[in-house]
Amino acid sequence: MARSTTAIRSVTRAKRRSAFDAGDEKAARLLEATDRLLAKGGSFTGLSVEALCREAGIGRSTYYVYFRDKGHLLRKIAEQLTDEMLEGSRAWWDVAAHATEGQLREAMVETLKVYRRHQVVFVALAETASYDRDADEALSSLNLAYARRLLAAIEPGRKTGFVRDDVDEATALALVWSCERISYRLARGDDARLTEAAGLIAKILWRTLYRSGEAEASAER
Repeated sequence: MARSTTAIRSVTRAKRRSAFDAGDEKAARLLEATDRLLAKGGSFTGLSVEALCREAGIGRSTYYVYFRDKGHLLRKIAEQLTDEMLEGSRAWWDVAAHATEGQLREAMVETLKVYRRHQVVFVALAETASYDRDADEALSSLNLAYARRLLAAIEPGRKTGFVRDDVDEATALALVWSCERISYRLARGDDARLTEAAGLIAKILWRTLYRSGEAEASAER
């Protein structure tokens, strides 16, 4: 049974608070304030430190005790979301070793729902990474974590020969970056667009990772 959005947010808040020492409650409040403001439809670029501090109920000087700038803040938010995103993609990991294209499509629909739940953060990362080192490193680290989790998930399939044996970390990372771009362009839309994105990602994964997908692509040519 799927967990409610409220429950997920509660778990996320708990993880954020546990990521700081007891004296760093104000840092957790800043992270949560950023989430709330972005969820209201504002852009991260247009979000001022003053607005963040006002939302969190702290002084501006306190902000700089914990974060160098807004890019550093965004990086911390991404770090706190990584575990939740990997766990939220369990539908993908559970079928990855011996999936059909249809199973991949269904799994990607569930994975993209998790992406969409946190789309304000991912959009901020994608749009800030081009000019902010912290945001760029945060997005790169998240995608690398995904790539390594994908490799672990398909390993049983490599042993049986169902998964291609030449899939390395570079290949997995390229796939994850492709998924991130498709998610950014399509998964933020309505359910039809999300389903379209899931189908496109599933096709890419099927043709790249699996021997059956490779044979299918060759037959079409």
